[in-house]
Amino acid sequence: MMSETDPIQSCLKKYGQSALLVGIIVCAAGIGLGHPQEGKGFLLGVLASIINFAMMAIALPAKVFASSRKASVFRSLFSILLRFAVMGAALAAGFLLSSVSFFAVAAGLLCVQAAILADHLIVGPIRSRYFRSSG
Repeated sequence: MMSETDPIQSCLKKYGQSALLVGIIVCAAGIGLGHPQEGKGFLLGVLASIINFAMMAIALPAKVFASSRKASVFRSLFSILLRFAVMGAALAAGFLLSSVSFFAVAAGLLCVQAAILADHLIVGPIRSRYFRSSG
């Protein structure tokens, strides 16, 4: 298993927590403002996005350190198909269930990517400008 100082594990924890926090806030706001379908759909999309990101993090070391090219290609293809199935299941639930908004699920699927983008474009520059270490 991965150690606590593993950079993949720390990225997964950091961005997964950020995305989940945003998902819970948006879901609560949607329910509170009278739009429960959108709130539940967004949270469903966020959960599928986090699962997708976790599956990528788990599969990355296996792909990089594969014993042969054939094994690496097979693992990559299987990983992509499995991750597409997770995202497709969330979108299908949004399409088929009247209690979940399809468009909110689609927006929620982009939440981990938005958390990564916000960290690099907004939080990172602020952190480096105002919270420099004096070491």
